[in-house]
Amino acid sequence: MNPLVSVCMPVYNDEKSIRRSIESVLSQTYTNLEVIISDNCSEDNTYLIVNEFTDSRMIITQNKINLGWQGNSNQILRRCSGKFVATLHGDDYYLRNDYIEHVVQTFEEYQEAGILHYVPVDVADKYFFGGGEMVASDYIQHMSSIMYTPAPTVTCFRNQALKETNYYDHSYWTTEARLFIEIALKGYSTCIVGDDSYFYRYSGLDKDSQLVERRIHKLNDLY
Repeated sequence: MNPLVSVCMPVYNDEKSIRRSIESVLSQTYTNLEVIISDNCSEDNTYLIVNEFTDSRMIITQNKINLGWQGNSNQILRRCSGKFVATLHGDDYYLRNDYIEHVVQTFEEYQEAGILHYVPVDVADKYFFGGGEMVASDYIQHMSSIMYTPAPTVTCFRNQALKETNYYDHSYWTTEARLFIEIALKGYSTCIVGDDSYFYRYSGLDKDSQLVERRIHKLNDLY
């Protein structure tokens, strides 16, 4: 089995990190990929850098207007044709080149899983019963409490499950949690992998600045 995997990259003003992000995808040991990159009207050189790559697996577009992160993510997700779907933002990259390979192996092992989260080991122990497969009812109870919501970059989907949803909602702060719950409500289980060695998140901001920036993004999403 060598199913197609869609790697979705919604990017915006990521010129400092986008090259390394893309390289981390193209260097994966698992090669049956489609890499869908959508630039959300970047005001820097992100789109120019993206177009330096000529790998035939890449599908590159640029929005005519800024759609917000949810809108940009949704229009990529709707275009995915892979059996499994991974998301990588332009300020993240894969630390290990066997990440996609592991995603495929895990989904194939857990045939009922619609969602796959990679979280730090201590998070898996504290919030997800140590990791492994969670049945839908347990997962819904957890996500409804909003104790911990994994980010899109550390989350993968079975495309069949994803296409049964309305994707990310524009109207709520709990955007990710609502999507995950919607999939679980369809009866899909969720697989939790306690391992934080797969990702690196780049940011030139200190922690206080990151918090302020996140709050600004939340407010912008409301208007």
